[in-house]
Amino acid sequence: MAASMGRAVHKNAERWRWVLYVVLAIVGALLTFVGARAQQKATDDATFRKLVDNFCAAWSTGNAEAPGKFYAKDSGLVFYDVAPFSYHG
Repeated sequence: MAASMGRAVHKNAERWRWVLYVVLAIVGALLTFVGARAQQKATDDATFRKLVDNFCAAWSTGNAEAPGKFYAKDSGLVFYDVAPFSYHG
């Protein structure tokens, strides 16, 4: 009887150890994901800020050609302003 009780306790301890490992793995994965996302957001914000600064500087030159590098130049693109107007090319 004592031997079967010892096996039950051992089995229960193994189960809790396995649950602890799974929980630690999930927490580690979440921390990694959150850290990577925060780093990506900071990089994206800095890149966007630099793009906006360059865009504003180009428009501030007073030359309409300067900001042209920020716009699409493909001939097949269609741009809509307000319905029913559309601009081709």
